[in-house]
Amino acid sequence: MTAAVAPGVGRASDPELPYRERPSTAAWWASPLADGAVELYGDRISLLPGERIRFHVHSRDGLPYELRLWRLDGTRDGATRIACGAACERRRGVVQPPAEIDPETNEIRAPWSATDALRVGRDWPSGYYIAQAVLLGGPRQGTSAYAPFIVRRAASSAPAPILLEIPMSTAAAYNEWGGMSAYTNHAWSDVVSLDRPFRNGLLGGEYGLLRFLMRHGFAFDVQTDLDTARDPGSLLRHRLVLVGGHDEYWTQSTSDAFYVANKAGVNLGFFGANIGYWRTRLERDGRSIAIYKRDRRDPLGVTGYFRDTHPECQLLGVQHQGGDLSWSGGAYTVTAEGATHRWMRGSGLRPGDQLPGLVSVEVDTQPLWQELIGQTCPSRPVTVLFRRDMGGETRGDARAVTYVARSGARIFSAGSLNFVAGIDGLGVRMSGAPNYVDRRLVRFVLTMLRGMSGQAESSR
Repeated sequence: MTAAVAPGVGRASDPELPYRERPSTAAWWASPLADGAVELYGDRISLLPGERIRFHVHSRDGLPYELRLWRLDGTRDGATRIACGAACERRRGVVQPPAEIDPETNEIRAPWSATDALRVGRDWPSGYYIAQAVLLGGPRQGTSAYAPFIVRRAASSAPAPILLEIPMSTAAAYNEWGGMSAYTNHAWSDVVSLDRPFRNGLLGGEYGLLRFLMRHGFAFDVQTDLDTARDPGSLLRHRLVLVGGHDEYWTQSTSDAFYVANKAGVNLGFFGANIGYWRTRLERDGRSIAIYKRDRRDPLGVTGYFRDTHPECQLLGVQHQGGDLSWSGGAYTVTAEGATHRWMRGSGLRPGDQLPGLVSVEVDTQPLWQELIGQTCPSRPVTVLFRRDMGGETRGDARAVTYVARSGARIFSAGSLNFVAGIDGLGVRMSGAPNYVDRRLVRFVLTMLRGMSGQAESSR
């Protein structure tokens, strides 16, 4: 979709916007959601320092708004505001046209003109950012909507030891803006678009993991799964690659990138569950993600389950085994073999200790074919660090495991979407979620990440 600029709407000038932090009196999430009174999306999900991003903002009643830019981080409020001056101040609201729906695939797009443009400065650090549109008038004044964007590492900068991958394809699959997603029941989308606002699906466990890394002084770069698809060799530039949250949807090239990294000796940490489950493909220069997970088959015959050719446990050591998901979340228990692992030293965790709230409903475990070592799962022994037993692999059993690949790469898989709740508690402030942070688990994860990345303890 061509990103035309709405007639009569002011645009940011071409000069780069330097990275300057701005004091803020309130957290970015303290502004109530506008529920459609104002909405926006960016024409890029990730960009390099020096590149421009255009935002498409819809103000339902044509009311003015302002843009606020934030970098998500490990601070108390979860983000630091970035100064953007006149480029973000009072903007004239535009009423944009309604959504367009493809009659064949149910792909939903917002055919909106671009209203704002910002050129990210070359001094912006790699990270996860959000642009927030805040209404300045009307009965919904002060409410807001936000759009994510990732700033990748500049090509001229040396790669950080750690790379954090953000699962944007999964967020797009769950996004119900316009009335449908890949999950809605009455009707669903076989293809999902990034040319629309995010109504839901953003900021899962990857947010807490990013905060943990920043709070403890780790040097790391950020990119999305879509960036990995476009540049599979990017994983090889780092000592440790971390996958945050629910990274369920990969292209074939994304999957290949992780297997190549594994064979090349790159350490991998999967801090979520149900990862690399669905095979997708990209259309329209990556702005559309073809899934075809329901009745209709992909006309190109590409999409489907990765396990049809290579089960996820070959890489992760565990995988999602399905079931009716009727059980509740629960606690992880430290195993006897896990308690002797070197990552446990100094943590205070002992065999039988329980960590409440870390097991989600959707989990990963060792499939029954784990006994077929070398054929369907890792050819190296797998150490179970934490476990939750519910009576079977399709009845809610969960495992957090580690193993060493033939290449010498160390692999960790958390096996649960809630695992990061044990090391970061921002959800307690944002939504009143229970506080599951456990200092013992924090020490365990610090030891793990320092060992896998080669980074010494920060002096901060």
